[in-house]
Amino acid sequence: MFRCQQQLDRVRRHCAEHGIEYLGVELPSLLGIAALGTGDHEAAVVQLDAARAAGRGQVLAAVPFSGDLVEALVRAGHPGRATEALTWLDEVAAATGLVQPAAAAARCRGLLSHDPDRAEACFAEAAALHDRVPMPFERARTLLCEGETLRRLRRPAAARVPLRAAREMFDGLGARTWAVRAERELAATGGRPAASRGIGGLDRLTPQEREIARAVGEGLSNAEVAASLFVSRKTVEAHLTQVYRKLGLRSRTELARDYARSER
Repeated sequence: MFRCQQQLDRVRRHCAEHGIEYLGVELPSLLGIAALGTGDHEAAVVQLDAARAAGRGQVLAAVPFSGDLVEALVRAGHPGRATEALTWLDEVAAATGLVQPAAAAARCRGLLSHDPDRAEACFAEAAALHDRVPMPFERARTLLCEGETLRRLRRPAAARVPLRAAREMFDGLGARTWAVRAERELAATGGRPAASRGIGGLDRLTPQEREIARAVGEGLSNAEVAASLFVSRKTVEAHLTQVYRKLGLRSRTELARDYARSER
């Protein structure tokens, strides 16, 4: 999220220099999906609401983020608003005839469902739509939502299959934050964590410790890691202490060195 904000601030400055004013929808929608990925659902709602307001009346402009808004509202605990936004999402899908908003609508109906059989039918509908147009990130998100929903509806064994698939797809796409979410959900069902990758012994770390270890290994400061994960610097420092202990390291220099070696 921190890097996303940095890049978008840079884009905003360049656009201002050249008098470009079309980014009113794109910038908040990107910040919204970034916040959704890190689990800051209220921030995602704020950004995606801003994108909807900026693009009011522009149906095509709503395609990339309309499903994100519904999901953010569901996760932020606003079912009434989510249902209203889902109606709007259905209208976007009907008006454009595009697969992406139709698949997102089916996924969101699954998220809102309180019946496991109904939820599975909605996710199957979304999966069939994904088959029509290659959308690997969207497919992985549907699998994640399916697994989360089935776990919530007390079907942990059934939830493990889509969660494992989601984790592998996110890993393959380099969507690290989303992969950590899938792994955390899988662990909550009693599923085994992914095999260690990169720095030796990562399988001994919790999902958040792994994310912090990778971020520090890539050269981020504690403040940057805290901002990107929406936690305090003290939380980062406490997790780093555990990372060093579990991996047998003494400093962030050793962590960065081991990370660089593992990436060769």
